[in-house]
Amino acid sequence: EITYQDYFKASDSIQIPKAYVLGKQWHNVIKRLDLNKISYTELKQDSSILVESYQIDDYSTYTSPYEGHYPHYNTSVNVTNITKEFKAGDIVIPVNQPGLRYIIETLEPSAVDSFFNWNFFDTILQQKEGFSPYVFEDTALEMLNNDTILKSEFENKKIEDLDFKNNWYLQLKWLFKHSKHYEEAYMQYPIYRITY
Repeated sequence: EITYQDYFKASDSIQIPKAYVLGKQWHNVIKRLDLNKISYTELKQDSSILVESYQIDDYSTYTSPYEGHYPHYNTSVNVTNITKEFKAGDIVIPVNQPGLRYIIETLEPSAVDSFFNWNFFDTILQQKEGFSPYVFEDTALEMLNNDTILKSEFENKKIEDLDFKNNWYLQLKWLFKHSKHYEEAYMQYPIYRITY
């Protein structure tokens, strides 16, 4: 005999935003929003908007295909508030509409059936630019000499992380990630949240 439990316990949750913002270049996603009768408006002009931004922190990928994809799972993100420049034609998707559940389950990257987990945004997972240690060393030293805040963060990281302290390559990699040469699109989830 099985005891009937008439409740659920959430293993994960989010605060539902007022709207999402998506760049107009993501045609395959916009097409699916249209097919599911999701309402949105296009920005009439370039606009600066205060948004929540997701950076993909970690994820796993199945090694066998499912429905023609190698879906991701166990997706986790870091959240920051930023003022982002959006272009005319980018779309704003309000959540206060009949398709709320579809919107949340496809636009939140950690949701099982999100567009991220179904490989729609795999281009953000490809880092195209790197650094050559022998070329970047001088730039890294210049960065530390010219930015006291960065130098302080760097020194604190060496105190807190013994592996980092003892690994010159990890140190250069950290500095590269904090340089103007680092790709902003790498691991940057391309859907933003308006929460106010």
